[in-house]
Amino acid sequence: MRTDEIYRDDIESAAGYISRICSGESLKKIIEELTITPEDFKRPSGGFDSAVAAVDGSNVFILESGAFSIAAIRAASVAFKSGERLFTKTTPLRLPQISKARVSDEYNRLYTECFGEEPENTVDDEPSRAASVFRDTLEYWTVKETMKVLGKGDCLMLDGSLRTSHASHDPVLSDIVRECGNNAIYLISVSKRNSLTWNGYPLDILLDAAASEFGIKAPWYIEVPVNITDQKRHEQWHRGRTYILKMHPSSEIVLKAEVPKYADEEYVDKAISACSNYSVDGRIPGYPYPLMEAHRECCITREITDIIRNDIIGEINRKGSNQKRYNQLFGDLHNEFARY
Repeated sequence: MRTDEIYRDDIESAAGYISRICSGESLKKIIEELTITPEDFKRPSGGFDSAVAAVDGSNVFILESGAFSIAAIRAASVAFKSGERLFTKTTPLRLPQISKARVSDEYNRLYTECFGEEPENTVDDEPSRAASVFRDTLEYWTVKETMKVLGKGDCLMLDGSLRTSHASHDPVLSDIVRECGNNAIYLISVSKRNSLTWNGYPLDILLDAAASEFGIKAPWYIEVPVNITDQKRHEQWHRGRTYILKMHPSSEIVLKAEVPKYADEEYVDKAISACSNYSVDGRIPGYPYPLMEAHRECCITREITDIIRNDIIGEINRKGSNQKRYNQLFGDLHNEFARY
């Protein structure tokens, strides 16, 4: 088979899969097999007058070599009430060093600084995974600090899910969920991206199509039945019940959200009403703008990355280090390839 034929076959295969995802046949299957009815779609009851706080975190790599990497991490929290901003708080930039020799000590130091004790589990030296664990550590610390200024009836929004991806964070998230319950703070996590599938089909797209089929207008939410999704990863660290929601009638955005397992119907309605009330911003209708503002505050941009890298290089030069050795450690041949 010729190279161009192989390429065309792959294009046709990809397009065919996408077409099947969007077909009426998959919609018919999920409605029939899961017995979904219009009554399964709930409408949030209305406004939310208490404070709403949101937390997000960010990480990027500043320098990378085969043996050693430096990441940058930070987290931010913002709060609003009746549409007015109450506060914005951002952690200092932290620069964990990731290598076989350094990563365990670096992680123990950050975790102990945040939570007052060493983690029961450390991280491996795979850079991407390690950087995410470092970021989550700082993000969870920011969540716990934000909770100190919230009161009964307020809502705390997290980016992501009520599920940890590293064992050391399981007791931290458990504490957050429990403390929110004890202090009558509504807790909800919202995901920008939803990887949940049912029989290989994206669950959010299918449920949105089902809502359209039933003539249901946004805002709406529907609970995802237990054990219907294809994903079962880290179930032992899952602390929430999962919902699919659409918050604005003129938006195509469909979100995944989770609330604690102890939440009753009134709790769910209140938490999702907070999301709905703050999803009418003209910039990104359908997405809670406290979370958007938290993302904007913590995001480590290319400009910030360049500043940090230049500061490190400047300090290296002041210490009289060899530029040749620096280039050997962190030089990227891809940059050279791009010149030709």
